[in-house]
Amino acid sequence: MTRHVPMAAAVLLVMMACRGSTLGADRTWDESAIRQLQARQEDAWNRHDATAYAALFTDDGDVVNVVGWWWKGRRVAVAHVRWTMEGAMTPPSIPEPRQGIQIQVLHKRGAIWRIAAFQNTNSLPEVAFPTVGRF
Repeated sequence: MTRHVPMAAAVLLVMMACRGSTLGADRTWDESAIRQLQARQEDAWNRHDATAYAALFTDDGDVVNVVGWWWKGRRVAVAHVRWTMEGAMTPPSIPEPRQGIQIQVLHKRGAIWRIAAFQNTNSLPEVAFPTVGRF
């Protein structure tokens, strides 16, 4: 029986870190295209479509997944993406991911944005640090 593992992604911050002429003249269009890339990533993941998911990456893209496995396969924009998921199937020694943050290095070739590097990290809600003297 196959379990559906929905992932919901919300682009928290699209930071256009430029080198040279990385970004097009229309920043609004680029930000929209990057958000669409994130929506396609979420859709491919939720449909368990490895081909569509892989097509989102550059030919030489790198991925570090949520458990630290590094899969190796272009100028830079960085997107921070917060995600939530339920029902993930993981090996017994790895806790089930529930929420996390992705950092993606994006590359624009022509009018198309693709993922060049990807870091996926589980995250926990932030908690207050102990008051001074309680460390």
